[in-house]
Amino acid sequence: MGSQTLAQLRNNIRQLKYEIVERKRVEEAWQHSRAQLREVAAYHEQVKEDERKRIAREIHDDFSQNQLVLRIAASLLHERTASSHSRLHQKVGQTLEHIDAIIPAVQVIINNLRPAVLDLGLDAAIESQLREFERRTGIRCILQSQVADADFEMYGNRATAFFRILQESLTNVARHAQATEVRIQL
Repeated sequence: MGSQTLAQLRNNIRQLKYEIVERKRVEEAWQHSRAQLREVAAYHEQVKEDERKRIAREIHDDFSQNQLVLRIAASLLHERTASSHSRLHQKVGQTLEHIDAIIPAVQVIINNLRPAVLDLGLDAAIESQLREFERRTGIRCILQSQVADADFEMYGNRATAFFRILQESLTNVARHAQATEVRIQL
């Protein structure tokens, strides 16, 4: 080998080493960016979940109380107009029917925002969700689980995340699967 070929070979080796170092640097930066993105996504989910909790609590505390006051006032008006104002009595009766329809709808909204049953643990929340799904859709649910609540709770918000995944999965089953049975395996 000539000295020029040997010099070119050394130059090529230096260039390859530089490229290897540069690729490792880029890969490490990419891994770091991915880790940061996961952290931001987790933080974003936590913020959303906290906001859902807050909104559910406000709806429950404020809106539900006002609904009850409205229901009582309309009931009293309905009773007082029974014998003296038949048209008003009929309209108030219809209003009561609307109020009575709103109450369970608000409870569904509150439950979708933040199921209170989650505070009792993941097992209770899953069971409740599955029974409600069965009642609403007629689709039978079978749960096979070897995971304890403690397994999820020790990792913070994983129980809530799992519950949200279950909710979305069941919604998709109801909308698209035309299923007669659902099996959930943990």
